[in-house]
Amino acid sequence: PEVRMTQTLRAAAGSWNAETLEVRRTTGLGYRARVDAFLAGLMSRCEGERSLEDLVVEMAGQVGGDVPAWKERILPPFRVLVEQGFLLPAGLGL
Repeated sequence: PEVRMTQTLRAAAGSWNAETLEVRRTTGLGYRARVDAFLAGLMSRCEGERSLEDLVVEMAGQVGGDVPAWKERILPPFRVLVEQGFLLPAGLGL
């Protein structure tokens, strides 16, 4: 799917801090969704080659934290992104 990500930054204490990350479908119904940095990074790695579990384990290792806790936190919004067409399940052949 055609998706764009927009990041809004705010200047504070001499640096730029991420305020929001939003993904938007540029075709179809034009859904929009706010995502956090972890989910945005996960989306960028979803190319149909590796399982979601492998990707979450990899990213959790990079940012630190408990893999089961990351899975529990990330699965509900990830499902919404699939339902709204931001991501496609592997093997659809589209």
